Amino acid sequence: MKAYGMVIIAFLILMASGQSSFASDDMERINLKVKQILRDIEKDEFPVVVMRFDNLVSEGSPPDFKFYYKNDKLIACQIDVGHETWGIRFSYFFDEDGRIIKYLKEVSSRPDNPPRKAIFYDKKGDVIWSNIKKPPVKAEEILKHFKYFNTQAESFGMEF
Repeated sequence: MKAYGMVIIAFLILMASGQSSFASDDMERINLKVKQILRDIEKDEFPVVVMRFDNLVSEGSPPDFKFYYKNDKLIACQIDVGHETWGIRFSYFFDEDGRIIKYLKEVSSRPDNPPRKAIFYDKKGDVIWSNIKKPPVKAEEILKHFKYFNTQAESFGMEF
């Protein structure tokens, strides 16, 4: 009976390590894709729609939304929110089929320098790794806002 229990434990360990290896491969692939997207953003390779709010506020600043797209498909959305002396960037990255692949939260210029927070998604939209509970805005909402801008641009005769 003990040998049977040991075999089951060994099998479970083997299965768990195999899954983490798949997740690790997916995460590496996603990170390479995100790095390429960020390089292309820096080189102004994508058209961008920027939405800014009035910044006449006393404590921090309202969010700036930047929607980066290619052929009417959203590639990335970066939301920058300022506080008195530091800022937060919430980034959403999408694959060529419009599916979320990564969410990233970065804090800048804060004295305690908190680590980045991220969520990695598989092709079905399921979380494969995370060190944060959930993004403040769901990816579906980001896509909905982008589609709204796209529709409004078309109504003015502009094309995305």
